[in-house]
Amino acid sequence: RQGCYETATSSCLTNTASFTFRIASSTMSTSSRASQFRVPVDFYITKVSCVTYGASAAIQLDERSAPQTAGTNSLSAALTCTTSGASTNAFASGATLINQDGFVNLQITDAQPGVARPTMLEVHVFGEKIP
Repeated sequence: RQGCYETATSSCLTNTASFTFRIASSTMSTSSRASQFRVPVDFYITKVSCVTYGASAAIQLDERSAPQTAGTNSLSAALTCTTSGASTNAFASGATLINQDGFVNLQITDAQPGVARPTMLEVHVFGEKIP
């Protein structure tokens, strides 16, 4: 189909899709722009999950119209990612739709809420492609 993107985590037969941020660092730090993903279609976020290795970290996502421009937070509150994982489907009002060609930005709001820093952070964003 024209306009359909087949990937390992997306199908033309359904509208579900996901993408993952992976940050590896022995000196992970708080960052308002740890990583970004540009969505090729309108995308409705339905769930965010995460896991860390070695320690915990708190994250937030935001939508940005341009890479260097601060955006609107997507999660209703920061999500604390742990070695056993965490997930949420609680979002800020009106902040779950990412417009086509918009950027989903990963913020590390606290890289050391405990006594140690994580060495790996994985954040999985699940949602629906809007045709």
